[in-house]
Amino acid sequence: MDLLFDIKQCKSLMNDFYTITKIKIVIYDTNFEPIVSVPANDCDFCAALKKNPSALEKCNSCIKSEVKKCKKSNSLNIYKCHAGLTEVVAPLRIDDIVIGYIMFGQIVDKEDKNEKKAEILTYAAQYSNEDMSRHFSKITSKNFDQIHSVAKLMEACISYLVMHKLIKSDHTSLAFKLANFIETNLSSDLSVDKLCEHFDISRNSLYKIFNDFYGMSVAKYIRKKRIDVAIELISSGISITDASSKVGFGDYNYFSKVFKSETGTLPSKFRQKVLQKHSK
Repeated sequence: MDLLFDIKQCKSLMNDFYTITKIKIVIYDTNFEPIVSVPANDCDFCAALKKNPSALEKCNSCIKSEVKKCKKSNSLNIYKCHAGLTEVVAPLRIDDIVIGYIMFGQIVDKEDKNEKKAEILTYAAQYSNEDMSRHFSKITSKNFDQIHSVAKLMEACISYLVMHKLIKSDHTSLAFKLANFIETNLSSDLSVDKLCEHFDISRNSLYKIFNDFYGMSVAKYIRKKRIDVAIELISSGISITDASSKVGFGDYNYFSKVFKSETGTLPSKFRQKVLQKHSK
């Protein structure tokens, strides 16, 4: 999915982030290809490592692995790279669709800077003959709480980018068409075969779209959407039976089972809480 963004405004925000934190920040597309980076270059430590093909391969493999974790959890991921430096990646989402990723790093955890410096430098020495100790000393260091605070700041930047439409995706894309179709046809047959027939795509293509942009299976996405809407309907005063029917559940018992699986409570108990809340 192509990202459309105001590069001048995005860079301005990213420059502000870097001015405050002194930490590199990068926006990637869903294939994890870099779109914009501030600063443009890696820190000296990483640049020296990446001159070695084996180290470069490990860097790329590490990033892809951690992005997959971020994609699977659909949430921010704080991790240490293969060289022992801290990095953070989070999904860029619009309407529940992951349109890209935003990442900051590389940081030295202050605890590591004191206790694991020798270990990190010994590892780096396998890949570079440069003065890695000098490069290491120039890497921005933060303690645990500061890293988490910077992560929250990055998430605020994501919200700002999306809210002010500085970054967006092509809403005519098949991913958005699928989302809209499902949203407006929850009471209908939304089987994989029906979706493939309606959009004239293969099963593999459909599975790939949901995996790439929603981070979940087709069935799980539809189930989640149906329960989300059922919650809204029940909260508005509609009976549980009518709500279940409107979102495509013909079997009340099955609806109750799925509702509890998604929310942790039975629809009857959820309705009781809604009524109690309205009676106060």
